[in-house]
Amino acid sequence: IKELRQKRCLTLEQVATVVGVGKSTVRKWETGMIANMKRDKIAALAKALGTTPAYLMGWEEENKKEKGEKMKETNYGLTDEQVEAEIDRLNASEAVALARREARLRYRRRQYLYQLRDLEKKGKALLAAGITREVFDAQYECNEEN
Repeated sequence: IKELRQKRCLTLEQVATVVGVGKSTVRKWETGMIANMKRDKIAALAKALGTTPAYLMGWEEENKKEKGEKMKETNYGLTDEQVEAEIDRLNASEAVALARREARLRYRRRQYLYQLRDLEKKGKALLAAGITREVFDAQYECNEEN
């Protein structure tokens, strides 16, 4: 607990305030003088320390959040040249080209759906106003003759 608190640059007082206990209680948890903790206090302490209750209880060998941060460092610790090379590789990929095409088609279909819905709304307004196809066609023909 102490190691996690120090990693997060937290004081005993800050942890105690977040968890809702006294500073001496947090110190006893850190030294192992108090082994029995209430479930709500374990959850609050885990949240304050950026870990899981299971890790605090010793049920997990490695802190999952720390493991995730290590993965991020590994995945994103690329040089600019490596990033550019990966972008070039992906842009040349047939799989990426296919996925882009599929995404464009999905976007176009969605836009077409929105246009159809808008036309339906306008058509319903015309029908509600008593304008049918026949009335509309007659008005259109009349306007063309003039």
